[in-house]
Amino acid sequence: MRGSPYRTRSQEMAHFALERVKLQRENLQEQGRYKSYATKLPTMIINNGLAATLAFMKDKGEQWGQLYADLQEWFRKIHLLSEQQDLLEDILNRRSAVEYRRWTREALAVAEWIKRFASAELQGSAEE
Repeated sequence: MRGSPYRTRSQEMAHFALERVKLQRENLQEQGRYKSYATKLPTMIINNGLAATLAFMKDKGEQWGQLYADLQEWFRKIHLLSEQQDLLEDILNRRSAVEYRRWTREALAVAEWIKRFASAELQGSAEE
């Protein structure tokens, strides 16, 4: 991970999530939808598992697709995924059960930060 050597992993993750959420401010019409989906994302990962949640997100596109891209970008940022690899395909084809649990915890942590910042930074109802 690049950045300040004095940042903790949690601080790096929070900074990443904030930057990704800030990008959503540009699209006023979609802010509420992104905020709503970001609010649901951690629960979906817990209830359905990471792979099923990623498949759902990829299938739905739009703001779900943006959240998928956000998670994928985090895994690229921390060098667990190359630019050419797709997050879902990599998890399904290359990861052991132990790695899958680790990646689930990582995705859940990023999703929680995105949820917090979307709630604080974006306009619109989280129920849209």
